[in-house]
Amino acid sequence: MGQDGNQIGDPKKVAKLYIQVAEMENPYGSLPMGTDCCDGIRNICASTVKLMEDMRSVAETTNY
Repeated sequence: MGQDGNQIGDPKKVAKLYIQVAEMENPYGSLPMGTDCCDGIRNICASTVKLMEDMRSVAETTNY
């Protein structure tokens, strides 16, 4: 993953998708492109969930 010019995505497909989304009545709030991007987002989310699970007992100490 990165921006070194060797991404797995097809620029023509990306351009087509951008146009399709721009023409939508209710476009997506974000637009991940490619499985590498989706995998990266999934990993970030999983790390965040784990952190919240690990910190839950600490967070609960601030409740009334």
